[in-house]
Amino acid sequence: MRVILLSVPVKRPDQMMSSVRIALRALFIVLHIMIGVILSLAILWPLSWVSASFSWKIQSWIIRLWNRVLCLILGLQVTREGARFDAPVLFVANHISWLDIVGLLAYMDGVFLAKSEVRSWPVIGWLCNRAGTLFIARGAVGAADRACKQIRKALLSGKNVFIFPEGTSTNGRLVRPFFPRLFEAAIRTEKTIQPVAIKYRRNGRVDEIAPFIDEDEFTVHLLRLIAQPKTNLSISYLPPIESDSGDRRTLAKTARTRIEEVVLSEENEDIPVLSRRVETIEPSQI
Repeated sequence: MRVILLSVPVKRPDQMMSSVRIALRALFIVLHIMIGVILSLAILWPLSWVSASFSWKIQSWIIRLWNRVLCLILGLQVTREGARFDAPVLFVANHISWLDIVGLLAYMDGVFLAKSEVRSWPVIGWLCNRAGTLFIARGAVGAADRACKQIRKALLSGKNVFIFPEGTSTNGRLVRPFFPRLFEAAIRTEKTIQPVAIKYRRNGRVDEIAPFIDEDEFTVHLLRLIAQPKTNLSISYLPPIESDSGDRRTLAKTARTRIEEVVLSEENEDIPVLSRRVETIEPSQI
């Protein structure tokens, strides 16, 4: 008599946990986006018809709350270092991932300058538009001038503006040269520039999962990210730069140098431990 044994593959406990984590987080993300759409239609859109200053305060609070919840869902642990300058400020940061925006907006008010392609993304593009995102058609004739005009208008209205002067995202191991053209907006409006250094770490090393680069597809990157227990994001507010301290090339070079010093340092040993604030967002903090 012949006995045939069938081998059934069994998932390891860590693989099962990863699958469960992906399923739950994916469900919560979909629900959270739906809530964002409802808030935009029920609150943000009607607010656009009332006082601009009052509307911006409520809108900022909603956007900050929505992103904090998203951090919780994604398992994004945020560490903030340094002192943030008062609005209106032109914040310039190195760019690694779409997570940069989520982490920054969870604790700061302001509008981002994003590539025009984002506007066409299903649902997300619409939400970004409702949140006041500024858009630039990279590579188009006159795009930088139009973007500068948008940034100047936002700064003069009292809003913070966030830009990524590298023009693209990196793997987090370097800081590309900054395009100086957009710094002209701060010079024209006489507003302060504050560099912001962004780093992702996993197990004490540069995170290889968080960067959204090259030909990465958003959905694939998101699934890879939410399969992980947590992602550590470090945001360092660096000494501000007065816009009258040089021309736009000088300002861009100064900002990049300050950010590069932090990004390329391994542990920021010069920053006292007591000055660091680790933000692990709990439901009670939302």
